[in-house]
Amino acid sequence: MLARPGLFQVHDGRLKAAASGVGLQVETPLRNWTWDPAEPVNVQLRMEGAELDDLRNALGLSWPVSGPLTGRLDLSGPASNLTGEGGIEINQGALGRVRFDSLSAAVRIAPSELHLENLRFLVGHGNVSGFASYNFATRAVTATLQGRNFSLAEINFPGLPKPRSPSAPAVRGLASFDVQGGGVLPDLKLSANWKLDAFELQGSPIGDLSGQLDWEGDELRLTGRSQGAGGALTVKAEAKTRGDWPVDLSGDFSGFEAAPWIRSFLNGRFNAQVTVGGSFRARGPLARLGEVQAEGHVEKLAVHVADLTWSNAQPFDASFAYPKLSIGRFQMLGPSTALEVAGAVEFGQPSSLDLTANGRADAKLLDLYDRQLQATGLSRLALHVTGSPAEPLVHGRLDVEGLSLSYGNLPFRVADLNGPIELQGDRATATALRGRSGGGLIAISGFATFAERPRVDVRASLDGVRVRYPFDFTSLLAGDLRLAATPEGGGLTGQIRVRQMFASENFNVLTLMSERSSALAAAPEGVSSPLAANIRLGVDVSSAPAVRLETNDFRLTLNLDLRLQGTLARPVEVGAVHILSGETVVRGNRYQLARGDITMANPLRTKPVLDLEATTRVEHYDVTLDLTGPLDQIKFAYRSDPPLAVGDILSLLALGYVRGETGTTTARSEQLQAVGASALLSEALSSQMTGRLQRLFGVSRVKVDPNVGGPTTTSGARITVEQEVTRNLTLTYITNTATSQQRTIQFEWGLSENISLVGIRDQNGIFGLELRFRRRFK
Repeated sequence: MLARPGLFQVHDGRLKAAASGVGLQVETPLRNWTWDPAEPVNVQLRMEGAELDDLRNALGLSWPVSGPLTGRLDLSGPASNLTGEGGIEINQGALGRVRFDSLSAAVRIAPSELHLENLRFLVGHGNVSGFASYNFATRAVTATLQGRNFSLAEINFPGLPKPRSPSAPAVRGLASFDVQGGGVLPDLKLSANWKLDAFELQGSPIGDLSGQLDWEGDELRLTGRSQGAGGALTVKAEAKTRGDWPVDLSGDFSGFEAAPWIRSFLNGRFNAQVTVGGSFRARGPLARLGEVQAEGHVEKLAVHVADLTWSNAQPFDASFAYPKLSIGRFQMLGPSTALEVAGAVEFGQPSSLDLTANGRADAKLLDLYDRQLQATGLSRLALHVTGSPAEPLVHGRLDVEGLSLSYGNLPFRVADLNGPIELQGDRATATALRGRSGGGLIAISGFATFAERPRVDVRASLDGVRVRYPFDFTSLLAGDLRLAATPEGGGLTGQIRVRQMFASENFNVLTLMSERSSALAAAPEGVSSPLAANIRLGVDVSSAPAVRLETNDFRLTLNLDLRLQGTLARPVEVGAVHILSGETVVRGNRYQLARGDITMANPLRTKPVLDLEATTRVEHYDVTLDLTGPLDQIKFAYRSDPPLAVGDILSLLALGYVRGETGTTTARSEQLQAVGASALLSEALSSQMTGRLQRLFGVSRVKVDPNVGGPTTTSGARITVEQEVTRNLTLTYITNTATSQQRTIQFEWGLSENISLVGIRDQNGIFGLELRFRRRFK
């Protein structure tokens, strides 16, 4: 600082306020150490990142802008009439509570006037440009501003809910406006047009919003309208800019989509679609929003959930006096649903609910929890809802009537479920739900919570339930299951006992083998859904006592020792099926099971492996058939006593006799091919005819042999009709289609395992009896 009788100077001065500073240089002439205000003064101000909050506190002024200020200002002239120019820039600042990227302007000071030129305000991709001026003497203000391309998703508006993810902000849209006007404070006259294109709230499209704002003296007038997917809305408001700013707001709406606004209030926890139509009016002081009161008249209210729709039966009124919204009693009607609703919502800190609902509801609402869940039936309810909108507490009772449930393509279904469910707070408890499943009985008990972390713990007791699994089999089950789960995952555990198994009447062992057992080898069918993928399985399946499986030509006695694991989406079977005894008839040959096991040891996928040995007697040969390997890649091995070549064994099993050993190699090959073709054709004809004749006449089986000639010289296909009178007595009728004279009638009575009595009437009319003894020598 330099001072002498004719001059006063400040070089590299600095004004400090807290941590901020302003560079200062001053020069002015003196007269014998005396300063005359009429003398010119040169002032230079330099700012580098000075915080506006520090300057505001130091100067005792008030303005809504904060942030680091950079700029310069050069002033000259008499102190009472300074003129000059400069520029200011604020980066990463805030206007009130709204953050912005930058604010800049060229500053020009004329006598008694402040001009802001080339004004530029940037928020994301949005910008404001224009100019403004203020006369200190007359207090006159003029302004012209244009705002374009303000993306609401890039602006952090106070009071809005936090976005669920950066890619899904709470609000979207592009805002634009034009403002112009002026006047002498406090009598300003401003006119503004604003527009909001493609407005979205919580991911739901609302439409385009536009309006007009006029400010003249102490009166504000606002008109606005919206049109689009969110419905139609018109608003008109008048306010005074004096006192406590009283406002009178009214409007009409039709087809207005309220769900986005509800989701905004509930932080996204609302999945229904709500449309509403009616009118509203609000009055009170803007300076004290808590005293603003509003009332509304709702003509039309529709709530859409899944493919269900509820609508009000008559208009109703609602009123709001902060913090309470009161809803008059009204009735909502929907498919098989009628609810009478009334109550209130308080928007204080914290918010609270006081709602009542009585009536009946459709069980299809359960589809909302998981799209794979299909439900039908009704429930009568009487509810009182308290707590907060985010965590409602429900008290009352739900009486289930005729509820049917199924999940995805699982073979398990529940029907005609009845009983009460008690609702207390965030917990629903069932103690006596009874229903049917597959002709059997099912009892369900347990609870579910609906707090911030929902939880389900349900037990089911099964008795005589029929389930079609696997393939062409139906199992009669009993046991207990437990499902314990949260939205993150859970487990289905329990123990199932198989009491009995049935095969469909179309089940055929030879057909199954010819298809390489692809159906049996297929993995257990699961359910495709995110919920099912998180449900772990731990279900033990057993049989006690041993299970009998019987069809017309198939009998098994087996023990099950299985475990169902993996997930509900990808179940895996491990364990073993032990075949204790059994017999089957394939193409007229009765096979006795010597041993048999189906094992599943792969913990990652269901892969049954078969190890089975069956024996049969054809003519005077004992034939043994071994089946080993995975069900989709079964290997067959044949042996006989007395020994025969494999081709002869196939001929014996397919046609019932062994062809002669004569002929060349080529003839032998052709002969084996003929045997295979005859066997396939015979099985196709036999299978079709057997099923029809069984239904018509009750015969056990029919066998068609298309062989021409056979061991005799007579051509023609042979038809065999067999009836199993008892397990040890069989009647057989054989005829040749080429001649009506070749007819054979035979009965066989098994007296013991090695002794049988055979009676026959051949084509020549000769009757005979044979007592057959069977003994094996080693």
